[in-house]
Amino acid sequence: MARQTYDNLRGILKTKLEGLVDSGTPPKTILHEVYDYTEGQFSGYPSANIRISGGEGDFSDTARNQREFIFNVDLYQEVDESGKSKEEATDAMVLAIDKIMASFDTDVRLGEECAFVKVIPVLLDTTVRSGVFLFATFEIHIVDLVNNYN
Repeated sequence: MARQTYDNLRGILKTKLEGLVDSGTPPKTILHEVYDYTEGQFSGYPSANIRISGGEGDFSDTARNQREFIFNVDLYQEVDESGKSKEEATDAMVLAIDKIMASFDTDVRLGEECAFVKVIPVLLDTTVRSGVFLFATFEIHIVDLVNNYN
């Protein structure tokens, strides 16, 4: 397992989110667009932004430190102009939320790239910004052990 960086982990998260599919035949991707930076204009919904949010660390033992890389994933679903009813927009948002949660529940080590992942908390809201949007923020903590010697 390589030493992790924000840049590397941001790419892993983006790939993971882009790969989420529904259970239809054939399966369709859940998220229309995924950006690993803050974007405000999307061509379809639901879409997501991945933002670096912070970090923590702790002494683990005499040979290793524990690093915690914190990201926020902001999920957007437009209600008024997407051609979906309020119910359809809500269903699309709930499906995306469930798929994101399940993807981390079933891959707690990000394909052996880290010690473990915590997805806490999930905040849900409705916002108005040139239209009505359903909005969710996932706080994702990626924990890794780092050797404290060269």
